[in-house]
Amino acid sequence: MFSKNTIDFLKNIKLNNNRDWMASHQKEYASAKNDFFNMVEKILIEMKKKDQSYESTLTKQCIFRLNRDVRFSKDKSPFKINFGAAIGPQGKKTQGACYYLHLEPGNSFIGGGIWMPTPNELNKILQEIDYNTEDFFKIINEKKFKKTFGDLNKESQLKKVRKGFETNRKAAEYLKLKSFTVMKNILDEECMNESVFTTILNSIEIMAPFIQFMNQSIKE
Repeated sequence: MFSKNTIDFLKNIKLNNNRDWMASHQKEYASAKNDFFNMVEKILIEMKKKDQSYESTLTKQCIFRLNRDVRFSKDKSPFKINFGAAIGPQGKKTQGACYYLHLEPGNSFIGGGIWMPTPNELNKILQEIDYNTEDFFKIINEKKFKKTFGDLNKESQLKKVRKGFETNRKAAEYLKLKSFTVMKNILDEECMNESVFTTILNSIEIMAPFIQFMNQSIKE
């Protein structure tokens, strides 16, 4: 589970997002950072038991820095208000779909998929959904998948189905997507409960066929 101090630190960084405050709270930052690191490390230990592609994955490869890149942003806040980790064989540099853990007061979740794939990756995914529509629907309509994630995120999509895929009416809403991701929200109370580790692992296990479908699409 995550420490209440970690949740409190993230709440405070949102209210005091400046370098002076951070400089005077390095001890709290180190403790919170270590808390999140330990959770990701525990997840990787379990992943390595089931998937050989994670054999050489290091925890530090997965975790995103708290510092923000503000060079091209109107928001000059120096720090993120969350801890995040890309859980894949190459961590943050994983090509294709992977899992993602997000810890943020009031907005924590475990999710995964592929965010804004390259044009080549996108075309391959669309073709796979078009060619193997039944396999795709079998995965996303599976009972546990539906109960855990609901449906794919549809915040970013085209108004019309892309040219070449118009005849596939069954999968039309998915053939308009720009990203292919799912997520399960985790309440703050759950984050601070010992059961959160099991929740995360179960979600990853249920998500695995979806991640595999995406990655297999890209490889073909």
